[in-house]
Amino acid sequence: MRVVSLTTLCALGVAFYAHPLGASASTDEVVPSAKASDALDAHSAQANEECVAHGFDAEGLDCRLCGRFEAFLSDMLAAAGSVEKTNASKRLVTQCRSCCTDLEKIDLVAQQQYARVVLEVCTCKFGRYPKVANFVHAHAEKHPRLEIQYLNARHPHLLFYNEAGEKQEEVSIASWDEETISEFIVAKLKPESQLETDEATSASTKPAIDEEDEDADLLSTEENAEGADDSVEEAEDEDTVVEVEVTADGQ
Repeated sequence: MRVVSLTTLCALGVAFYAHPLGASASTDEVVPSAKASDALDAHSAQANEECVAHGFDAEGLDCRLCGRFEAFLSDMLAAAGSVEKTNASKRLVTQCRSCCTDLEKIDLVAQQQYARVVLEVCTCKFGRYPKVANFVHAHAEKHPRLEIQYLNARHPHLLFYNEAGEKQEEVSIASWDEETISEFIVAKLKPESQLETDEATSASTKPAIDEEDEDADLLSTEENAEGADDSVEEAEDEDTVVEVEVTADGQ
């Protein structure tokens, strides 16, 4: 039989004893959780409330832990032979997977790269996310283009910005360790050499664009001037015609 450590079960955030598999656990069962407010910024309010109600910490739940939990329940119930318990465990695993984040699908190489990154976090969350806290204290200084911003009640997130300072991507790193955070930042930031090349390219193309704009403005001004001259000539011609007609009538 597989043995799941207490640490794993705690990481799952599962209120295991609140779901007695020997009882009739319905899909409508609500399990109170003191962490309801802690996960509100990870999912929509409705989805998050459902996760918290079933005892799952949606903010930091890795889908791999749901797989371990499923294996644990499967072995535990294999000898029981109870259909009711088996169905209850399946519902619990399904709920777990609906609240988790599949970190294995994060591709560190093929992702879009950016100019700079900001780590937003509240120091009040350091006790809950000690690996993130250790990254901030011992590893953040290794990344010169990383800025740390401390926001009240903020779970740890990485925000990536382009050269224009516009936010392009936001990623929750609540359940990540120090090495994963560092590798992700390195993979997501453009190399310094590429930034310099992009800046040089931007600087070289700007004068050409400005010249095109100046030529377009000059051409537009000339066309407007020609149009004004034509209007004046037409007005003079009309005055001449009127004057001739008046003279003729007078004769």
